[in-house]
Amino acid sequence: MILILARDSDSAADSVESLLAARGVGYLRFNHARFPASATVSLRYRDGAPVSGTLVAEGVRYRLADVSAIWDRCPDPPAVPAGVTAGMAQSSIRHECRHFIEDAWQTLACRWLPAPPDAVQRAGLLTQARAAASLGFDLPPTLISNHPAAFLEFYRRHEGRIVSRVFDGGLRGREPLEEAQALRVFTKAVSSRDPGYAASIRYSPVVFQAWVPEQRELQVAVVGRQVFAAEWLSTHGTQRAACRPYCLPQEVEKRCVSIVERLGLNYAVIDLVLTPDGRHVFLELHARGDWLGLEARTGLPIGRAICDYLAASDQQSAISLGGYRHEAYGPAARKAER
Repeated sequence: MILILARDSDSAADSVESLLAARGVGYLRFNHARFPASATVSLRYRDGAPVSGTLVAEGVRYRLADVSAIWDRCPDPPAVPAGVTAGMAQSSIRHECRHFIEDAWQTLACRWLPAPPDAVQRAGLLTQARAAASLGFDLPPTLISNHPAAFLEFYRRHEGRIVSRVFDGGLRGREPLEEAQALRVFTKAVSSRDPGYAASIRYSPVVFQAWVPEQRELQVAVVGRQVFAAEWLSTHGTQRAACRPYCLPQEVEKRCVSIVERLGLNYAVIDLVLTPDGRHVFLELHARGDWLGLEARTGLPIGRAICDYLAASDQQSAISLGGYRHEAYGPAARKAER
C-alpha cells in the first residue's frame, strides 16, 4: 500500500491517485489534520522485534507494515480537537502530535518521495551549494547574510546587478497553507533604492546572488534516476508563461541525478540557468518542487514517473488492493474504481 500524505486540496496528489487507481495499486491518502481528532496512530516495539503499528482513520484500520512507499506532499499540520480551548494545551497538542506522527512514518522501512523529513530538512541551500560545487556545477557569486554592511559591500562589488530572495533553509512547505502562501516571495532584482533600506535585513537572513546572464531559464525534475528538463521561453513579471522540453547535455543530466542522490533525496526540481556561452549554472534545488505545471505545459510524463517509483515496491499488493482517500467532506473513505 502506498501512503500519500497530502492536503485535501492538492492537484498533484489527485493526478497521481488517478494513475495509481487505474493500475489497481493500493493507496491511502491521509492528511495530518485528521490527527488526533478523527484518527489514531499506535506503534509497538520490543527487544529483538521490528516496530509495528496501526493507523485508524474514520473507523478504518490500516496496518503500517503494509505501507511499501510514502509520498510526502506536505499535509496540513495536526489540528487541535475542537473541545480543547486552553492556549497552552493547544500548543502542546500541536507540538507533540506533529513530532510524533512525522517520527512514526520514519520508522517504516519503505520508499519515500521526496525523502524522509529529516533528509529534506538537511537539504538546505548551503548544503545544496556545497554539493553542487563538488559535482562540477557552476554557481553564481552568493551572499546569505543579515549583516547590512555585508549586503552593501556585495552590492557595490557587483555594481548593483544582484537579485534577492528569502532564505528558507529547505524547510518551506510545513507551514499551514495560509501561512505558506503569505511567506511566498519570488526572486527579484535588487533596485537602486534597496541599499537605503539595508538595515531591514538585520532581523532575518536574505539570499543575494550576482545576476547571471541567461539565454534560458531551465527547470529539471528528477524522479529516482529519471530526468525531465524544460526551458522557459517567456515570462510575464513573476509569472512564467510558456515552456517546452529541453535536452540536457549528458554530463549535466548526470550531475542533476547525482546531486539529488547526494542530498539523500529521491525527487527534486532543480533551477538552472543556461548562459549565452553555454554554461549550465546551478541556482537552487527544491525537494518539494512543483511538477504538475511543467507536465501540463510540456507533456513530460513526470506524474507517470512518480507513479512508477511509488508502485515499484508495491506490485504484489496491486493485485488485491483498491485505493482509499479520506475526504474533507462527504464520505469518510472512498474506494477507488479499479
